[in-house]
Amino acid sequence: MAPNTSRAHGAYRASQPPDYNHILQLAGVYANVSGGYSNMPYGQGYSGMYPINGSTKDSNYGLKGSVSWSLEISMSKQPPASQIMMYYNYNRPGMIAMIEYAGYGIRGIVTDAVTGEPVTASVFVNNFLPCFTDPEMVIFINI
Repeated sequence: MAPNTSRAHGAYRASQPPDYNHILQLAGVYANVSGGYSNMPYGQGYSGMYPINGSTKDSNYGLKGSVSWSLEISMSKQPPASQIMMYYNYNRPGMIAMIEYAGYGIRGIVTDAVTGEPVTASVFVNNFLPCFTDPEMVIFINI
């Protein structure tokens, strides 16, 4: 019943990713605004839930620099179909908050110094893993 905040090495290693505190802050937002749960737990996938190998969460972070979560919405791995809407309603505020927070952070267009034309690039901020310009829109956004 929690956002699994794993990012690079988060689901298959105990070590924390460089921007672990930022990821936990986002998970806290999700947990605090989601309804229907009392004291929703959250944490790194490896230790907060269970270790896994080959997850898309880790590849999304390592290859794209993007946060990816697995939401365990019920203590039951297969809740009855009659409860799906209830779980959706519990989680909807958290999902809306994540959409809102996706618009925060650093954003921009990387351009060629001579031509001024947009270029594909990797963008590094401090010691965090990079984010990348979108190959079609040539913009970057990093929370």
